[in-house]
Amino acid sequence: MSVTHIAGPTVTVGQRKIQRCLVCGEKLADNIDILKGIVASPDVPPEYLQWPPGDLVQQDGNRTSVIQHVDGTDLPEDCCINMVEE
Repeated sequence: MSVTHIAGPTVTVGQRKIQRCLVCGEKLADNIDILKGIVASPDVPPEYLQWPPGDLVQQDGNRTSVIQHVDGTDLPEDCCINMVEE
């Protein structure tokens, strides 16, 4: 079952970067695993997965994708805001 979240801003705490959903707080990205990998390969710059705030990020199991959306149109049926406000 997929759930679509609304990306919030990325927050940096020390060396850790975290991005959560603006509505329900679900963790969308966390670079803690990347930081652990830096010890193993310090010469390779880490890539941190993140989305611009306001993007619709759909999670379906281990698959994550951005849903195209036009402001002012209905949100997808699986949007977490529908579940939070029930």
